Amino acid sequence: MTDAPVGIASNQLDATISAQGAELWSLRDAQGRELMTDADPRWWTGHALSLIHI
Repeated sequence: MTDAPVGIASNQLDATISAQGAELWSLRDAQGRELMTDADPRWWTGHALSLIHI
């Protein structure tokens, strides 16, 4: 299994999803505007916890 993010796109939306834990990292419209978050480090410094592989 790879830890590389997964991209899904249509003519209206483009999503980037973490391969580990299925966390939505980005959702952009057709003009490239981020719809989910700008991840401003003043308020958000990371991602959700990852799963531990056993």
